[in-house]
Amino acid sequence: MRVLHVARFVHPHVGGTETFIAGLVDALAAEGVESRLLTADRYRSAAGPAPRAGVTAVPVVGPDRFPKPIGGFGRIGRAIAGADVVHVHDIRFLFETAFAVCRLQDKPLVLSTHGLIFHTEEFSLAKTILWRAWYARALRRLDRVIAVSRHDEEFCVRNGISANLTLLPNPVPVERFLDVRREPLADGGPLLYFGRISSGKGVDRLAAALRAADGGVRLDVVGTGDEASMREARRAFAGLEDRVAWRGPAPDETLREELGRCRCVVMPSRNEAFGLAMIEALAAGVPVVASDLPALREIAPPRGVALVDFDDPVAVVEAIHRVGDGHDPAAAKAWARRFSWDGRAAGFLDIYRASIAAHNRPQRGI
Repeated sequence: MRVLHVARFVHPHVGGTETFIAGLVDALAAEGVESRLLTADRYRSAAGPAPRAGVTAVPVVGPDRFPKPIGGFGRIGRAIAGADVVHVHDIRFLFETAFAVCRLQDKPLVLSTHGLIFHTEEFSLAKTILWRAWYARALRRLDRVIAVSRHDEEFCVRNGISANLTLLPNPVPVERFLDVRREPLADGGPLLYFGRISSGKGVDRLAAALRAADGGVRLDVVGTGDEASMREARRAFAGLEDRVAWRGPAPDETLREELGRCRCVVMPSRNEAFGLAMIEALAAGVPVVASDLPALREIAPPRGVALVDFDDPVAVVEAIHRVGDGHDPAAAKAWARRFSWDGRAAGFLDIYRASIAAHNRPQRGI
């Protein structure tokens, strides 16, 4: 079986969807499935782990949130033609093209929601119009829509997408962090944010919390973003330079060291489709202070995670100080293991096989 994964960005670009795709490609490879990645020709030179798959990159224009292809259409058509099934991982990139070409070529088309277009509040009116006029109707015609969270599942059902809907939460490569040794510094260690830096991830909201906390609370930021996002994030911490360390993108070993010595992980997101960083932090036995969002409520354990409103810096500081009380690293790791890739590739394989079989029936038209 040959699967074409379509996504705005893939590793080495940093992000939860990129990590999920890398894990899926590797899990499928273990089952003898060949994958290829179709992505935008951006951020292809950074350091980072790469999934075991060839890459077809196409030139794009426009902002990172909605990159549009300006060439490479022959490559796109050939990539789809060479696949047995196409799996789109971001409705904002090449979805219309994949939808049209798959119908012309009678290829199965599967979509993972990853928050769809509503995991951020930007351009909400335009998104609502697009959703009602096009996306909702198109999704009903796909072979399968994979909801990565109950929040996404409920949203789809409310919009009449149910007959072809499957709930299949994103697995997480927790094994990378299960053996992290926790040795917090004598002062409790810094707060740790890790992952992509963007407006939606809300790193700037941590500045108010630092100002509300005593001077001994520090922050380490591991990750990067586009130039504008980095500039805005750094600007928010003006006057706090001696309490914030910008570590940049880091390999796993460096991130493991940061997880081992931090006080807790902070997730000040304005929106989340899943919450990969929470599960990775718990896999390392680290407590988490995160935004009170539907997707994060869904995956948070009963203990070891404090969900708060990051627009209330006093509440954030209180959560930082109390989240470690009675924290059980072993219980956190056990909770994280529930999200591992062990045996989870089978769910995706079942969807792919059923979709391919439906297109191989003689009575099916284009």
